[in-house]
Amino acid sequence: MKYPSRILLYSLLIVLCLISFPRTVSGKPKIILEASPLVKLDLHYGNFKGLPGYDCCSEFSKGTGFGYSLSFGAAYSNLKSLLNTNFGIFLNFSFASTNGKFQNDDYFADVIIGNDVFKGISQHTLETSIQYAGVSSGIYLNNILGINPLSGKIGIDFLFPVSSNFSQRETLISPKEAKFENGTKIRNYFTGKVPELIMPKLYLSLHLGWELIHSKSFTISPLTSFNLPLNQNVNRINWKTFSFAAGINIQFRPPKAKIPLPTPPPPTDFPQPFEPKPVIPINARIDVESIDSGKVYENFDTIQTISIVKTTVELQPTPLMIFYKKNDFLFGFDDIPSDNEFRQIYSENREVLNVLLEYLKKNPNSKISLLCSQSDDEIPNACEQRIARLVEFFNANGYSENISKVEKFSPKAKKQIPELIDENRFVQIILNGNEFIISNEKIIQQDTQIVPSIITIKTKVEDNIKVKLNGKILINGFEQEFNSSAYQFSFKDNLNLTDSLNKTLKIKVELETSEEFSRRLSLEKELIISSTYKDTIIYNYFNPFQSQNSILVALFNFDESDYYWVNPKLKQITDELKKQEKNFSIVGSVDNIGTEEHNQKLALARAKRVGNLLGNDIPLKTIESGKFKDNNTPIQRLLNRSAWIVVE
Repeated sequence: MKYPSRILLYSLLIVLCLISFPRTVSGKPKIILEASPLVKLDLHYGNFKGLPGYDCCSEFSKGTGFGYSLSFGAAYSNLKSLLNTNFGIFLNFSFASTNGKFQNDDYFADVIIGNDVFKGISQHTLETSIQYAGVSSGIYLNNILGINPLSGKIGIDFLFPVSSNFSQRETLISPKEAKFENGTKIRNYFTGKVPELIMPKLYLSLHLGWELIHSKSFTISPLTSFNLPLNQNVNRINWKTFSFAAGINIQFRPPKAKIPLPTPPPPTDFPQPFEPKPVIPINARIDVESIDSGKVYENFDTIQTISIVKTTVELQPTPLMIFYKKNDFLFGFDDIPSDNEFRQIYSENREVLNVLLEYLKKNPNSKISLLCSQSDDEIPNACEQRIARLVEFFNANGYSENISKVEKFSPKAKKQIPELIDENRFVQIILNGNEFIISNEKIIQQDTQIVPSIITIKTKVEDNIKVKLNGKILINGFEQEFNSSAYQFSFKDNLNLTDSLNKTLKIKVELETSEEFSRRLSLEKELIISSTYKDTIIYNYFNPFQSQNSILVALFNFDESDYYWVNPKLKQITDELKKQEKNFSIVGSVDNIGTEEHNQKLALARAKRVGNLLGNDIPLKTIESGKFKDNNTPIQRLLNRSAWIVVE
């Protein structure tokens, strides 16, 4: 049995089970006429290379689009009742539009620049629009679980395509000066009607509405719906469409003819009734008092509960340097195969650019300078390709206006060491003329502590009348009974007060006097419970040494002890640490190129160079080579050629 047939069978079994349960009908059956205009969000999922007969080069998998739906029909409600829910049936006729746009990038398209063939990036696009006429039927629900304004429908939609069209093309997007073999930037361009549409198209649909405006004959409800496809859109390809929709539902209930009232019988003479003594009402009230402040809350007042959120943030120094492999202009945001070494470089490049984008969101007026370097063994235009691809990246993220300067240079490695040659292939990003190291803020811990409020519920009865008291507290699905005239209640964590900002607290009290002819009184009071959040942020510095907080204070070139960058807040940092009476030292670090003896001397010389700026009273230390991360990539070696302040 095929999948759609199983769905229909299961739906029929559910309906039969509901009908077989014991039930009572809430209200008389009635006919409802309805109309529903909706706006749809269509989510397309598939795995195909173009429509039948129009295959191309790229794999389409996801697409989105907006459409609409307009339906008319009728429902017959209140046929059965189960679990406080009324069941009926409905039948609707509809007209709907389903639109979609698929896109996928091909990173190795053959393109032509001048007389040469290169690899470029092309974008495949498929846009579809299908109009359906259909009919749907199923179960109509109202008064769901006893919630009177809530209604819904569960049914099967049968949709028949009445018109369609599509547009499919491949567009060259990079490099900008390249073209396809046909001399243009577009190829594989097709348009026409969508071929081999399946008829009928089946959906399992769910609709939920909430009566907002209600009169004797008309009801207007906000409406949401979800459609689950039971078959494909087109023969021979894997393509299904899920739909979310929102709109309104307008219902009209035809009025019934009024039955004339029967003629009343003539009056009958009765004996004079016994006149009871007048009942004196009970004078009572509910007072709610805060234990913390002593405040007495009136009806619909707000009681505050406090949630303290403590967040620990780690500040990690991030140099704005991205590195490349030989003759390459990709930098890690492209999905390409690579060996382990370059996969790690690309991963670090993505981390650097993500930190930069977060910085630009907070500082949108910052200016960007791009300083590109290439090694002597690369193609002449390596830097031009790297800058062009990086500028496209900033344009795509909305920061094209922030780029103020682009420069190129070709440094030579002082020693012919492979690692040093690799490090000459980079683009350095400089912010506002001189800033190229920024802090990456990473949340490493977050705790929430709830400070609950405590109240006393006092039921006061005048004239010292003895009464029997039964009280009840209702909040967030929680129920607590009490029988004391002064009852203390605490908002504990198990009430889930943090899942919403506002909750309603209801207090109900039933009083009965201890008399021969007892008197009764019902009292109610309603309060609002509001959660107040207090945020506390604690900053920790990045820790490469696995034991203490560490602050980066200087960077050095390979095999040099004179720094080319020093932390502009160095003096401010050390003064603050001395003020707090912290023990700290200056630690020199090196990478893993060179002998152990040479590296230890170099690390100590770097620590001394920073110590000369601060005085001779700060201890100097070195770190063993390769202790900082793996030391296998250019950016790791760059951070290892450094000096740190380590706080004990």
